[in-house]
Amino acid sequence: STSYDAGLYLYTAGSPKWIVGMRSAVGGDNDFNINYYDGSAWSEYSRIDTSGNATFAGDVMTPTSFQSTGGSNGSEVIPLKIRNGAGGGWGEGTAVSMEFVQGDSSGDAAGAKITSERANTYNGSTDNDSRLKFYTAQADAYVLALTIDQNQTATFAGALNASGITSTTGISAQN
Repeated sequence: STSYDAGLYLYTAGSPKWIVGMRSAVGGDNDFNINYYDGSAWSEYSRIDTSGNATFAGDVMTPTSFQSTGGSNGSEVIPLKIRNGAGGGWGEGTAVSMEFVQGDSSGDAAGAKITSERANTYNGSTDNDSRLKFYTAQADAYVLALTIDQNQTATFAGALNASGITSTTGISAQN
């Protein structure tokens, strides 16, 4: 049973299906919630807490664009933060990805992707090394194009074409 201090119940055929409201006794201090009843159990689909933080159980989609004014961390503005909820202790290769898909009438097609992978198992604050991988699409499949590792070494999967390259630390080439 879900207990609400104030809420709007939406019914189908005499049975509750949705609750939109505020509850202080269950799950939070005056949080605003949207819950769905599937006939046997209630599931929380979204929550807005009193600090203005929003949590959604599924995808958040917009037909045009997403905008964020962001927060700040000292002098750095962070308009988008993607968090891997796996927690500490997860192994090397666990990743968070950002995909740029090409949508059409038959669904999403691969466009490009950036992943942030753990370079080792995270067990504390000093071993949180990561690498970035950049992918492009070929024949509707992601293909690795560039890897930047935790030592800032950039490895290109294909040819590197440049009209002029300048380096203060040296450039090496391998076959």
